[in-house]
Amino acid sequence: MAVLSHTRRFPSQELEEKEYHCFPQIPLNLCFFLVIFGSLIVMCHAEITRLFIFTILMIGKGFVFWVFVQML
Repeated sequence: MAVLSHTRRFPSQELEEKEYHCFPQIPLNLCFFLVIFGSLIVMCHAEITRLFIFTILMIGKGFVFWVFVQML
């Protein structure tokens, strides 16, 4: 029983180690790239960003109003 439980745990431990080795390297570069890219987009297209935020707010207000009407 002890041998079986040990062999069952071992592959998951290997997977966890592989995940820990792979993940810290890739996302740091990705996050760095996304932050720079995102800030460039915001600087270049401030008007589009404002319109986008305005649209999301209007959809949110409309949804809240719709829920309010449904409750009446």
